[in-house]
Amino acid sequence: MRRKSLVIERPGRDGWYCNFTLGGRRFRDRLGADTRDEAQALAAEIYAAAASGRDAPNPATAAQFTLGEALGRYWETRGAHVVSSVVIRRVSQTLIAELGNDTPLSSLSTRDLEDYVARRRVRKALNPQTGRVELRDRANGSINRELGILRSVIVAARHW
Repeated sequence: MRRKSLVIERPGRDGWYCNFTLGGRRFRDRLGADTRDEAQALAAEIYAAAASGRDAPNPATAAQFTLGEALGRYWETRGAHVVSSVVIRRVSQTLIAELGNDTPLSSLSTRDLEDYVARRRVRKALNPQTGRVELRDRANGSINRELGILRSVIVAARHW
């Protein structure tokens, strides 16, 4: 049985991509290699790391962006040109305040995002009946929209 190649050239795209499934998890990423041989070597390294359970090196994220840089570039290239630009600007300010302007995107972990969600879930609101400030839960949808924008920024930064 012939084994499928780990790398492909996608129509209409520059460069080589790894494309394989291992243990039910799909790996598809831009490799940043100019030749097929370079791409195959990088894909083999990613495959070996995934097979052994280690974090795979990702050549597409070699350029390090801070959260502030990535949000700024995202704003210039996409965010300012969409209908929801007001929401993107507000969420960007919130992300910078909560996660830090100088935080490298590569250092954001699941734990950091869980802590962010926990902090964002609770908000202070004025109770009109008692006149007191109370803690109330934010809607899950609000937090999910914020995380969706962060995800878009991270995906865009991988392509830059």
